[in-house]
Amino acid sequence: MIDSFKSPQEQVSSFFEQQQTGTSAELSEIEAALQQTQAELEWYRFLSESIPSIYLIVDQTGVICHSSEFGSNCLGYKSAELVKRSILNLVEPQDRQAFETAITANSDPVFQSWEGRLVRKDGSILWVKINGRHIRHSNRDILLLVGQDIGDGKQELSLERTQAKLRDILDSAIAAITSLRVFPNQDFECEYQSAGSEVVFGYTPTEWMADKTLWGSRVLEEDMQTAILPGFEDILAGRTTTVEYRFYDKNGKVRWISSTFTSRREVGADYWIVTSVSTDISGRKNAEAALWESEEELQLVIEATEDAIWDWDIVNHTCLWSVRGYQMLGLSPTEFEENACESIYQRIHLLHPGAW
Repeated sequence: MIDSFKSPQEQVSSFFEQQQTGTSAELSEIEAALQQTQAELEWYRFLSESIPSIYLIVDQTGVICHSSEFGSNCLGYKSAELVKRSILNLVEPQDRQAFETAITANSDPVFQSWEGRLVRKDGSILWVKINGRHIRHSNRDILLLVGQDIGDGKQELSLERTQAKLRDILDSAIAAITSLRVFPNQDFECEYQSAGSEVVFGYTPTEWMADKTLWGSRVLEEDMQTAILPGFEDILAGRTTTVEYRFYDKNGKVRWISSTFTSRREVGADYWIVTSVSTDISGRKNAEAALWESEEELQLVIEATEDAIWDWDIVNHTCLWSVRGYQMLGLSPTEFEENACESIYQRIHLLHPGAW
């Protein structure tokens, strides 16, 4: 029987030593057959060493009996460095269970397949898909393992999962997040629009991507000139800028929008990569307008009353003094501002006691 764990030369010599009797013709025939067998063994060994996969033979204790040259190179070793080492020493600790199960399966010929991480000599990780099967050879059980590098697929899968998580985060944000290519002539191309655009602007991402003129056509012309275009200069300069402007939604209702733009110039290209985060600030703007309106109404009331109105804080800082108050004290607004408290106190003691 030919022992595959011996070299071809050793196998041929061993067989030839047993064939020392016979005629010259018989010996020549035997020698020719052995030479052919040796050539075939060399060919099969060359094929096994050249298979573009990690090919290992492991005994019942997990010790490596043979490692193909290609597989050893993938792990950063020479084949001789792996022989007589435990396969588990090459496996990432979290993935050893699958290998241990395969090793202890005894002579079960069932085909097994799993994925795991092998540790290269330099400490880096190699993701592999392992196919394993037990066979019986020379009265002992051995485990054949063939590993295929799946690192690129794992990286792609990891990237897809990361992108999915990022997309979920962006789409969950109560803001419209946009990625644009902006050109020096003020033209732009929208590359991404988050789901929040429908909440903020009233238009879906699909509507945004289908018509790049949509955004510019819905911004009030006044705000385009006073807010958007000046902000464009900041974008080209690579400065972060925030602009507030009015925007018509599809129902014709005006929304106040705050957009913050960050930009960087693409290396070797004549455009800028711009990211914008936009929120609907209509509530704040409406509250500011209502407050301003109430302040104007209060001022009209103050100016119309015949009474003097004086409002001050605990450190005698005047917060409000009506025009009628100036007139009653005989002070001009300038005189009042220069020495308000002293001027007032000097005149208050002249008031009739019944006024207090």
